[in-house]
Amino acid sequence: DFRMNSYVFRCPDTVRFVYDKKSGYSKLEYADIPAIREEPFSPPEIETRASAMLYYRPADKKLNNSFWEDFASELFDEGSRATRRNKAIEAAASSIAPPSDPPETRLRKFYDFCRSEIQNTDSDTVVLTAAERKKLPKNKSPADTLKHRKGSAEEINLLFAALAATTRLDTRLAVLNNRNLMIAGPDDVSDFTMYHEVAAVKILGDWSYYDPGQTYLPVGMLPWRYTDTCYLLAEKKKGAIKMMEGAPAEASVQRRRAQFALDASGMLEGDVHITYSGLWEADMKYNYDDRTPEEREELVKNEVTDLLPRAEVTDIKVENASDPLQPLVVSYHMRVPSYAEHTGSRLFFEPAVLQKGTKPLFTSPTRVADIVFDYRYTEDDVVQIKLPEGYELEVRSAPESQNFGQLGFYRVQLGMGEVNHELVYKRLFSIGIMAIAAKHYDLVRTAFEIVHDQDGHLLTLKRNEPEPQETPAASDGN
Repeated sequence: DFRMNSYVFRCPDTVRFVYDKKSGYSKLEYADIPAIREEPFSPPEIETRASAMLYYRPADKKLNNSFWEDFASELFDEGSRATRRNKAIEAAASSIAPPSDPPETRLRKFYDFCRSEIQNTDSDTVVLTAAERKKLPKNKSPADTLKHRKGSAEEINLLFAALAATTRLDTRLAVLNNRNLMIAGPDDVSDFTMYHEVAAVKILGDWSYYDPGQTYLPVGMLPWRYTDTCYLLAEKKKGAIKMMEGAPAEASVQRRRAQFALDASGMLEGDVHITYSGLWEADMKYNYDDRTPEEREELVKNEVTDLLPRAEVTDIKVENASDPLQPLVVSYHMRVPSYAEHTGSRLFFEPAVLQKGTKPLFTSPTRVADIVFDYRYTEDDVVQIKLPEGYELEVRSAPESQNFGQLGFYRVQLGMGEVNHELVYKRLFSIGIMAIAAKHYDLVRTAFEIVHDQDGHLLTLKRNEPEPQETPAASDGN
């Protein structure tokens, strides 16, 4: 027997569902709702707008500590069934990762096996008709998923748990809240958003969490939408809601390496090579994986020309876009006429080539909603620019590095290489916090304004003028 439950967000305390005996319906009325204000990097809509959420829960269950204890116990039983000893699973585990390997090595091999050798039927790249999906084999156990070599993301996670259990390490399940629907702490979490199931393995006294059903996620990481929020670990007794920590900024990095040449006309030309790690790489692969090669190339081209409209982008390559194990690599050749402004004997240009054309992220003088980034991240750029012959830096100035405390940092180095008359620009920008209260908006806006201004740092090249030749003294004929 199920009963409808409701949550009401961003409404006065007096606005609630009221049961009307005459009609037999419950209704909610709220007038004079404030206008919606669109703001970048806002929390989920349900937390920023007047909203109501309706869902069903067993009639005999109330959302209290006892509810979560029962939930954890049921999860424990589910995990125990999934990790029950099975000859096929144990044989596969020994084949994938020999028992002589250290436990952490075996877990990594099991994880990569589940991502690369088991077809994920939830993936966007698996295109099936409704009739074809009906014909998919039914997996009643992890052994079935192994046998059929295909399964849903949840079934793949259960297979990993079964393989991990062969190491005799304590292996359980855990469920995570989806903060893309609702950011929640232990005191306000909802069972409606607490549904994403992953594997948990205890190693040297600490729990590690695994989600191989997310095809492109590196081992040891969880999807960003299920971190910095609540989770529940399977426990036979006394299970309790806890907070899942998110990955640090150095785990999700975009690394861009560029080699350019600037000529005397102001044209910039060269090659850009980009790699990713962690959550950033997973996001990019999900963005690319179900597109054709031509669509991927167009996407890369548009990302460049949106910032530099005059750029000519060629030789575009997107490698390993749908490979779960190999690193994603994006590269292209770029030619930008009149990148540098030419005036008389001088050239003016911005060494932060890869940031040129970007717009400020936060422009409004005020803010209503909290600021929420998807995940902590780091941008790591190295740009080398060969300067035109006959030109020298008029003034050697560099952008100023900044430390923003918990928010992150901005570090820049600018110098001349030892050979090839080459300018070397290095930039590190890192965001180390996921959520910031709206009351601190001025600090965030100021930090991003500083970064944007420093990225626009201008350098001047001056043409070397030939020294005037001395006119020889006239001969007197003697």
